[in-house]
Amino acid sequence: MFKKIAIACAAASMAITAAPIIAQDAEEARTTYRLEYINFAPGGAEKWNEAMTTYVNPARAELGMPAQEVHWLMAGDWEILIVTEMPRGMAMLDRHQAGQFANLEKNIVGRIGSEEKAKAMREEIDGMITSRMVTYSHTHP
Repeated sequence: MFKKIAIACAAASMAITAAPIIAQDAEEARTTYRLEYINFAPGGAEKWNEAMTTYVNPARAELGMPAQEVHWLMAGDWEILIVTEMPRGMAMLDRHQAGQFANLEKNIVGRIGSEEKAKAMREEIDGMITSRMVTYSHTHP
């Protein structure tokens, strides 16, 4: 008899403590971001900003990609911070499924005029960057 009462109490306590878990709402999806910190050689920031506003940002917008936010930092070791939303989260790092990035590159090449000009612009911009750091973050629902 004691054993039956103990089993009934255990079952009841499990049901009571499980109720709040069952009643919880589904967790909201997290938003993942790529954070890129950049420092430039003298005059590099202006040329970089020109390339971004003329070629890269319009290409991203045309393809429906999230806009990149540029934060010009006023303190610390970095000149700018670029915040880019990653709609597919960390799966965006999988370059085997990088159709969106291939389309972005094609769009930029089309805006510049040729693959050679696009390559020259990338090399010029890379030469203006003295240091960079990339990290990732996400929101908590």
